[in-house]
Amino acid sequence: LFTISPLHSFGVLLVGTFLRGFGSGIVWVLSTQLLLQEVPGHIQGRVFSAEFAGFTLMAAVGASLGGVALDLAPIGAVVGWTAALALVPAVGWALWMWLRKPG
Repeated sequence: LFTISPLHSFGVLLVGTFLRGFGSGIVWVLSTQLLLQEVPGHIQGRVFSAEFAGFTLMAAVGASLGGVALDLAPIGAVVGWTAALALVPAVGWALWMWLRKPG
């Protein structure tokens, strides 16, 4: 998203949007797969359904908040803040991996 926020050209916007979509898709699929590997087989369908419902709900909440943000600020600023907010869980995960004890 940091690639997109300056809004230099349409080509850069397309490349940045592709990378964002590709990365978020990978993260969602891998996290779902890791979750399903941890639960017993007889409840995997229910866990997948609950996870998918939560994903859909959060997508709706995110779209609503994005719409409100676009009403209040320029699009470049909104995209920049969105990119910065996406770094919060990434940094938290990196710290957790770095600080946890092996084994």
